[in-house]
Amino acid sequence: MTQSGSKLARDADGEPEIEEPGEISLMGVVEVRARLGVTTGEFGSLSLDASFPEPVADLDSGRIWLTEDVEAWISTHFR
Repeated sequence: MTQSGSKLARDADGEPEIEEPGEISLMGVVEVRARLGVTTGEFGSLSLDASFPEPVADLDSGRIWLTEDVEAWISTHFR
């Protein structure tokens, strides 16, 4: 999901913050699972790993991650 209007990133403390006008690229559980090609159970285990990125939001409909955080994690931890 990409949202026009603002760019969301993480500050020096790892907290989400809006940097500048632009686009926000977000992924929910379904998008992350599809990107990784894993089952619900496999994703549950992966998301509990301390190295997995923290979600920027935990909504009633599920957790939301910055796409750049997920992609960075994939490039260093998932093969």
